[in-house]
Amino acid sequence: MTDKHLGERIHELLDGRLSREDSAAAMAHLAECEDCNSRFQQLRADREALNSSSAGIDMGFAQLLLDRERMVEIAKGESKHDP
Repeated sequence: MTDKHLGERIHELLDGRLSREDSAAAMAHLAECEDCNSRFQQLRADREALNSSSAGIDMGFAQLLLDRERMVEIAKGESKHDP
C-alpha cells in the first residue's frame, strides 16, 4: 500500500490474501479514499458478474489465470528468448 492509494494491494484485499491487520488498514483506507473505494467497488462488481455469468466460465480456472503471484512464478520458468 502506498501512502496515497492501495495500488495493486487492492487485488490482494479482494482475494483475501492480506493479513487481518493489513485488511483492516486497507478497509480503513477505502473508507477515506474515494478513488480506491471506487476501484474496489468496480473490481468487486466485475468479479460478481463473472461469478454469476451464465456463459459457463470455470471460475476456478479463471482465478488461476488472474492470480498474479502464480503468473509470476510461471514466468520465472519461461525463457526470455525463443530456442
